Amino acid sequence: MPLVNVMVNARAYTIACDEGEEAHLKELAAHVDEKVRELAGSVGQVGDQKLMLMAAVLITDEFFEARGHSKKAKELASAKADLDARVADAEKRAAAAIKDAEAHTARAISDAEKRIADLEAQAAQAASDAQARVNEMRQDAEAQIAEAKRDADARIARALSDAEGAGASAEAEELAMLELDDAASRVERIVERLKAA
Repeated sequence: MPLVNVMVNARAYTIACDEGEEAHLKELAAHVDEKVRELAGSVGQVGDQKLMLMAAVLITDEFFEARGHSKKAKELASAKADLDARVADAEKRAAAAIKDAEAHTARAISDAEKRIADLEAQAAQAASDAQARVNEMRQDAEAQIAEAKRDADARIARALSDAEGAGASAEAEELAMLELDDAASRVERIVERLKAA
């Protein structure tokens, strides 16, 4: 076991230590010597034992104070770690909430787009059905008008034939022709209005 010579308050002391601890032991002895010299400077040379005791008390007080600071530092570090964990958890929950909101928004937009597409398809189908119905009604009306026109033509033709067979006057024949033209003109106007509808 190595022996180390140290100086405390101008006195030499030989102290044994573990292998490799020589430098550390000299550093500790220098610290003790510094405290003893400070005390000797303030209270005088009151004896080595008293100076050593007072230095030991001062060094112990410093140790307790340092230990208290260390404990407080550990408490602060623990509090910081707890706060960091809470912040991380809050960030994680916020990220999850944002992700859920984005997914919900995307679903809502998708549903709205599908609904709009369905409504557009229904509107197009309704318009197509309405146009088909209008065309059907127009064709029916045109067929009825054509039938009415043919019937009117036939009746007027019969009336003219009857008038000619009975030796009717030129005035009666002219009147029959005017009626024929008027009927035909009215039918044509109806057809034109249907085509414009």
